Amino acid sequence: MCPAAGATTPPAARKPASQPVPGSPRKTALDLRMIERAITASLPAKWVTADEVYGQDSKFRTWLQQHRVGYVLAVPRNQRVPTTAGNSRPDVLAANAPALAWKRRSCGTGPKGPRLYNWAVASLPGTVDEHGHWRLIRRNIVKPTDLAYYLRFGPAGTHDEDLSRVAGTQWAIEKCFQTAKTEVGLDHYQVRRYDAWYRHITLVLCTHADLAVTAAHATPKRGRLPGLLTEVCDVDEDLAHRIGDDVLQRAEALAALPQRAQDVLIAPFVEEVFDHKPLAAPLDLKAKVTLVVRNSLLEQAHHDGPLDSGIIPATEYAAGPLSHLLAARRRQPIADQKPNPFAELAGRYPRAWACLDALTDTFADGGRGPLRLPSAPTPSLPSGDEVVTAPPSGDDTVTLFSAIDPRFDQGLVNLLRKATEGDLVLCTSALSRYSRNSEKLHRILEFLLAHRATILTTNYLIRHTDVWVRRGALVKPDSSKPFAGALDTQGLAGTHRKIAESVAAQRGLR
Repeated sequence: MCPAAGATTPPAARKPASQPVPGSPRKTALDLRMIERAITASLPAKWVTADEVYGQDSKFRTWLQQHRVGYVLAVPRNQRVPTTAGNSRPDVLAANAPALAWKRRSCGTGPKGPRLYNWAVASLPGTVDEHGHWRLIRRNIVKPTDLAYYLRFGPAGTHDEDLSRVAGTQWAIEKCFQTAKTEVGLDHYQVRRYDAWYRHITLVLCTHADLAVTAAHATPKRGRLPGLLTEVCDVDEDLAHRIGDDVLQRAEALAALPQRAQDVLIAPFVEEVFDHKPLAAPLDLKAKVTLVVRNSLLEQAHHDGPLDSGIIPATEYAAGPLSHLLAARRRQPIADQKPNPFAELAGRYPRAWACLDALTDTFADGGRGPLRLPSAPTPSLPSGDEVVTAPPSGDDTVTLFSAIDPRFDQGLVNLLRKATEGDLVLCTSALSRYSRNSEKLHRILEFLLAHRATILTTNYLIRHTDVWVRRGALVKPDSSKPFAGALDTQGLAGTHRKIAESVAAQRGLR
């Protein structure tokens, strides 16, 4: 298969006059040259598939036929199709298709199993060197009025099942481009010159192909992280394996979720990871490493002492394997038999989830994002065995719990109780300072939002009506100075800036 025909068209801005402008009649010439170069280079591709934009272009179809390149191209329902009785439209042919013409077939495997549709295939007049033409119609099983139409050219002996399969590869191509955008920055270029755009696209697609091949041959191995912890960080072997198991379970739980849910879950951690290593890794991957690895039993080992500063190399090491695992699960999902702790958070804490969802939408451009909180019961304060006073250490200073401890320190409970008494602005370096335990963090956010408290972090402002994100470069949170972010108002605007300046003034920081 050759995805070139369905590829993103190049930008028109500042393009040399010798290059065709996307959307013009000349755009197909560029795509044909790309396909011709691929075929000349002996790329093992037997078929071209593409959407209606290319399928309705007769010059494009003619070129493929002349070069004996098979195709299954989508066409609009009003495309004129030659038949033995004259030209007709695909939708008219579909309406007149007898019941026996429809066969249920799979056109590939999706996240929920085989993609089953009803298909009708019929020959069209005209053969070229044992190559024939067909029309192909796809009908949705649940919604029979949902139809898609294709024109097909290829070897005369091609089975109908192969036609359906080739048509279904269009989803794989579209998914390829989508994952390339999230994994390697396919769409992260500035439109300046055509040649620069072309080199960027070529580079990132080659990188994406390399990641895909690596992921296809990679099997998540339980022993890699434990080996690093025992050999480099002197962690007890039993604890190292428990950490490895916990990390793998968390990674599988995250991979089982839709992409949007993954983005929402990492929202509390994005502002603190932009300078984490590896520096070239995408920001969302760094945040996922924090969610999956840093917030696992690895954090408990760091708190208890055996890991100590080794948490930094252990976390940096995890970026590559986690990226490969997530990519592999996107291409070949597996059914996880264990309960998914991440999947339950949206239902348990609807206000917190809506807030983080709004932050996710607002993060790209910064500034203000609206927040509409759903109706839900008012949560109660933690009580009973959930609340423990952290014991003092030898020098009479308070020893904090592990950041993933599900219990609540009495000081935090007092802070939550204060939020019930009226308008309150809480200032913290980052949301993770409340907890790295996702369940506990969502619970805290749910309580604060229900009581209309305002949360100011180094880069975020959260209120019950809206959320704000610092524009431009983020500021690194300083956990030892929770109010330091309020001093740097660069990139803050409107209410966000006013509240930050007010907090700084009240604390005598200005």
